[in-house]
Amino acid sequence: KIWRSRLFRPDPAGDRQAEATVPFQPAEPGQIIQVLGDTLLVQTGEGILSLLEVQPAGKRPMKARDFFNGRHGRIGEKFQ
Repeated sequence: KIWRSRLFRPDPAGDRQAEATVPFQPAEPGQIIQVLGDTLLVQTGEGILSLLEVQPAGKRPMKARDFFNGRHGRIGEKFQ
């Protein structure tokens, strides 16, 4: 389950972290494209979603980055 998320919008004023999040190649919907701070950036059909808090099956809600690290996630893998 996704508990908290927001639409990701890079800061056009020149935020260096935001610029680094633009994928170098097109990504498919559901694909993890970047870990930024405590969030996971996931490609959708119409933009990028920043996952903040998720809940794996049978577990408590947790920060998206903790979920990613705990399951040894990889950039480019897809949510099913």
